[in-house]
Amino acid sequence: MNQNKKLKAEDLEDGSLLKNALKMLHLNPTEEQYFETARLLRDSMVWIPYNAVMSEEDLDQVENLINETNGHPENIVGTTIQTKAKIRMIPDILKRGDLFYFPVFTSVEEMGEYGDHFSKFQQDFLVAINLAKNNANNVVGIVVNPFSAPHVVERDIFDLIKNIPSRLV
Repeated sequence: MNQNKKLKAEDLEDGSLLKNALKMLHLNPTEEQYFETARLLRDSMVWIPYNAVMSEEDLDQVENLINETNGHPENIVGTTIQTKAKIRMIPDILKRGDLFYFPVFTSVEEMGEYGDHFSKFQQDFLVAINLAKNNANNVVGIVVNPFSAPHVVERDIFDLIKNIPSRLV
């Protein structure tokens, strides 16, 4: 890809451009390909798995709503409830030995069965960097697509990626 080519957000939306760049980097790990991948990461949207944590009062409210369905919880699909407290979104963290990694995915499909156990949201990679940097587990890197073709972005290049000029128009 032409490194000076401007991109639209839609170009990066489905994650295929980033996924292909990561594949090319693994096949041809040159400095040029590494920089191209870093530039795409800087502007890309990624999927982040997280656990939604509700207050006891809000959990009770949901449980009461389910109990009112008389064994037909499908009847509340689409129902809106007003929570009393904020819902905390806690990103999942992967551990390998004594090291912690922040997982992100180029698409929901890349999560596979792992994703079935989490809520998920799409954010730009710069948000993922901030979440990883501020995680209490002292994350050493962000791992992109950890269960198919993993690529680790080491913590020491987070700021480099953040400072790359965007190619988005």
